[in-house]
Amino acid sequence: MSKGDIKSFCRSVLPQDFDQVSRVTGRCQKTLQASLPDGVGNMVQVLTVHSNVVSVAANSPVVANYLRLHIDKLQKTLSSVVGPTVKIEIKTRPASLSQVALPEKPRQPKSVSPSTASRLSSSAESIEDDSLRAALQSLAKTLESSANKD
Repeated sequence: MSKGDIKSFCRSVLPQDFDQVSRVTGRCQKTLQASLPDGVGNMVQVLTVHSNVVSVAANSPVVANYLRLHIDKLQKTLSSVVGPTVKIEIKTRPASLSQVALPEKPRQPKSVSPSTASRLSSSAESIEDDSLRAALQSLAKTLESSANKD
């Protein structure tokens, strides 16, 4: 599929006003972040803008309540981007999405003794299925080489 084919496919699937909504959403995000205190601006994301309704997600209930407290000021600020009749919907992002923990460093696999690797290799020889036998022998060879490095 060529680049032109992909572009025309995307154009046929996306709504006609996708580019405009995308630009307005980006401008709303920048405007919102600029108008909020540093710590709060980074915890807020504009989800979408549709028919002068700006949907905003806060990553905690505290931030969502802060936004609700200052909603009049925020609507006046965003009216320069969206229009004079802007309405803001404030949602709280679920904690499970906000607090995704990434592993600190990849876990190393447990080491296998050379005798275990040789037992796996000898067991593989008795397997009738050729592809399974080859896979087990490959695994045994890999385990033997990693056991010899330790």
